Amino acid sequence: MTFSPTWNGQDIHTGGTVTLDWADSGPIEVKTAPLLRGGAGITRNAVLGRKIKLRGLVRAATATAATGLLDNLMEDLHVSGEKVLRISDDRYIDAYADPGSIKVEEGTDGLLYYWSCDFISTSPYWRDLSELNSTVDNDGDGVVTDTVSNTGKAPELPDWEFAATGDYDDVTITVENTTTSKQFRLFQVAIKNGDTLVIDSSTGEIYFSGNPASGSAAPKRVDGQFWTMPNGSNTITYTCTQIGTDLEYKVKYTPRHHNVGETDEA
Repeated sequence: MTFSPTWNGQDIHTGGTVTLDWADSGPIEVKTAPLLRGGAGITRNAVLGRKIKLRGLVRAATATAATGLLDNLMEDLHVSGEKVLRISDDRYIDAYADPGSIKVEEGTDGLLYYWSCDFISTSPYWRDLSELNSTVDNDGDGVVTDTVSNTGKAPELPDWEFAATGDYDDVTITVENTTTSKQFRLFQVAIKNGDTLVIDSSTGEIYFSGNPASGSAAPKRVDGQFWTMPNGSNTITYTCTQIGTDLEYKVKYTPRHHNVGETDEA
């Protein structure tokens, strides 16, 4: 595993700013999240997340240069809100730096400073950098299946897109993972030719991308839950009550992992 951590797009392992080591707590209950500069926060309901501690040093040839590097690092660590934290080159996690955890200790002659900071994530999973997707066209048929491989070790909550070539009026669409026998169903949805219905499973939002036609309408009712896709091969069956018109189904997902490294527990 290549060790080159970045936070909010800033390299924290380059030049005079060095990250010596890191520690990942594994899943923990996260109860607070700083929202403002300086670490002010509000209490929130407990969620399962992670705490990642980074330790490092800042060093330079002059005290002025070392202080400048330290000031830049502290400014970066006080950015509020969840940002992208990368430890390895191939995985990331959305986390916020906890300013209240920051510790700085001066070293030799003002040329060296040791630092540490905790990063808190409200997700228990590390994610791959690239999003994957799988698309299948029903070719006018009522039922079509697709085989999708979740290459992550953790279950994934996928997003969905339904793109119409032709008009779909007042139809019911069922999406089932026959591998797990889980399904959700969209009742009385209208998707006009050229429009795409999007489901963001993590937020529960259902909307049309772009500028949909006036006749397109989100489903009047949704039954079931937007299900998770376990590790390995998953067979997905799409069923639509209208036949004879093409409808393209797309599942989008980013593999999730229990660890930041290149290997995971089963």
